[in-house]
Amino acid sequence: MVCRRDPRQGGRRGMNEDTLRGLSQLMEARIEQWGNSLALRIPPAVAQQMALAADAAVSLEIRDGKLSVWPAEKPPLTLDQLLAGVTPDNLHREVDTGPAVGGEAW
Repeated sequence: MVCRRDPRQGGRRGMNEDTLRGLSQLMEARIEQWGNSLALRIPPAVAQQMALAADAAVSLEIRDGKLSVWPAEKPPLTLDQLLAGVTPDNLHREVDTGPAVGGEAW
């Protein structure tokens, strides 16, 4: 894999943490066969910067013949999913906030 700074940014070739931090990157990589699919390997420094790990969900977009990849947004949890996380160990006691001071309906 070859990684170089975006020519618009200037700089020299080479991939390390400093060249990846905060810069637009032009990268060349090889697409490999993985079963019936094709795979693109992501270097550790890029995965770390993008907060990606094995089995992470990503979103793909093809625009003007170019492929973009970014971490997929996690859908918001449902009430049932949130309540499933409540246990006797993390359940707090009732909190008394005092008497009503406005138009609250109790």
